[in-house]
This record gives sequence, structure tokens and C-alpha cells, in this order.
Amino acid sequence: MNAGVNTSEAVTSGGFSQWFIIVLVIINIVISLYQFREMSKIRKREIEDTNTRHKEMLEQQRQQFAEQLKQLNEQHTRELEVKVIVESQKERIEDIRQLTSDYLLKISELKKVVYNNLLHRIQDEEDYKNNLQSLSGNYHDLTYPVLEAKNLLEFRLSEIENTDHLIKYTNDLYHKTKMTPIKIYECDTFSPPNGQFPLEYTGEFTRKKYDEEQNDARQKLFDESAKYLKNQWTSLYNKIDKLSDF
Repeated sequence: MNAGVNTSEAVTSGGFSQWFIIVLVIINIVISLYQFREMSKIRKREIEDTNTRHKEMLEQQRQQFAEQLKQLNEQHTRELEVKVIVESQKERIEDIRQLTSDYLLKISELKKVVYNNLLHRIQDEEDYKNNLQSLSGNYHDLTYPVLEAKNLLEFRLSEIENTDHLIKYTNDLYHKTKMTPIKIYECDTFSPPNGQFPLEYTGEFTRKKYDEEQNDARQKLFDESAKYLKNQWTSLYNKIDKLSDF
């Protein structure tokens, strides 16, 4: 009898233990699943955070690269702009220097003819009168290249700002240099009224006055042109220094 009871208790006790173990196993499984799930969430967030940081880093690098590229393009553009300005200014300086030199040379040739005509008129009025036609022909042949040189210089200067004074001096020099043989012949200073020849109206005075006025006009153009070109060269050197700083 007691043996049966003990057997029943043992069976009951063994069954409880098995169920307890099963419950514990289930609990452990649930806990493990929960932990695994939580760890998965944490790992997922870590991966997302890593991806986000990686994207932010890539975006930052992309922005830095874009900014560097922009700066390089701006620098390259500035370099090109300065180079173009430098070459343009250099060409302008060389043009004005050459055109001014050509004009002054042609003016000197014209002055020589006018000066010789004045001297001829003073020394031998009759011979001057007899050769007036040929003298006029030679004078006008020389006038055309002078006018061409003058027009070329004035046209180049007209394309540039702050050169009105140079154009004025260019024009003044031409008018102070030109004097046709006919004008020399008809000049009042060579034909004194009432047969009187005041000292200030002698032929020598006419030649001297012409020489002084022409020299003064030539010197003004020479000095102002030299000053302008010097300023332009200084400006050009400053631009070249700026270019070297890039």
C-alpha cells in the first residue's frame, strides 16, 4: 500500500520536475529570443548610425571637393582674366609707342620741308615764287603720310580712356607743323605794309617763331606720351606681380 503511494508521489514529483524544466527552457528561449531581438535592434541602429555617419562623411568630403574645385576654377579664371588684361595692355602700350614714334618721324620730315621753304622764301623770294608749283607738289606728297600717321595714332588713342589730352597734343602738333608753300609766300610777315619792315615782322622772325611753336608742340606730345606710357608700364608690372601671387 505504501509502496503504491510512494510510486504515485514519485510519478507526480517527476512530472512536476519535467514541466518545471520545460517551463524554464521555454523561459530561457523567450529570454534568448528577446535578447536576440534587442541585440538585432541595437545592431540595426548601429549599422544605421554607421551608414548615416558614412553618408555624412561622404557628403562633407563631396562638399569640400566641390569647394576646392570651385576655388581652383575661380583662381584659374582670375589667372586667365589677368593674363588677357596683361597681354591686351602690353599690346596697347606697344601700339601707342610705335604709332607715336611713326607720327613724330613723319612730323620731323614735314617740318624739314616747311623749314627749308621758309629759308628759301627769305633768301630768294623771286626764285621761291618761280618754283612755287613744284614746292607745293613736294609739300603735298609729304602731307599724306603725315596725316595717315596722325589719324592712325588718334584712332588708337580714341579707343582708350583718359587719352583726350594726347589726341589734343597730336592734333596741335600737326597744325603747328604744317604750312603750305602758298601760305608761306602769302604770309604778311614777308610783305611789310607801307614799305616798312618792323623788326618783329622780318622773315627771320617768322622762321624763328615757327621753329619755337613747333618745337613746343612736339615736346608737349613727347612728354605727355612718355608719361602716359610710363604709367601704363607701371600698371602692367603691378598686374604681372598680381598674377605671380596666384
